[in-house]
Amino acid sequence: SPFSESLNLKIFNAAITGLNNDKAFKNLKDNVEFKNNLAGLFIEKKDQIISSMMKDGDLPIESVVSLSKFVELSLFTPPLGNESTSALNRLPDELSGLIGGLIKDARDNGNSNSARLAGRLLGAVDNAAERARDRVANDKAARDKFIDTVVGLAFDLIPFPGIGKLGE
Repeated sequence: SPFSESLNLKIFNAAITGLNNDKAFKNLKDNVEFKNNLAGLFIEKKDQIISSMMKDGDLPIESVVSLSKFVELSLFTPPLGNESTSALNRLPDELSGLIGGLIKDARDNGNSNSARLAGRLLGAVDNAAERARDRVANDKAARDKFIDTVVGLAFDLIPFPGIGKLGE
């Protein structure tokens, strides 16, 4: 990105906060280029973005809601783009890696802050999926991508006794 890290963080945070406005969300929902660029910025700067949203060691509910709208737009709102190299297609793996890393830190090191943050991020994804479910019901391609994404995230994150995570 041609901008400074500070400006990138402000751009991302302003963009996803703006998605809470229904009119803005509707105006951007068909813009694959916007969604792909926003997803790319998140992938590139996810640790800094999450850190910039933290307040007193926690992710405030307003930030969870904004992240949820970002996930809804980027992962569950058609059109989603078809390029296998696009950021939109890499985003589920990036989210599962981020959340999985937090879960591992919580489990291995007893880090309650990581556990709380993982829970907040999982909640953002779950809320996004819940809002999008009806929207994709009548579009087979979007529904199939929705199911693949949700099942893929689950397999990447849920440990199975004696097996580990199916996504590994």
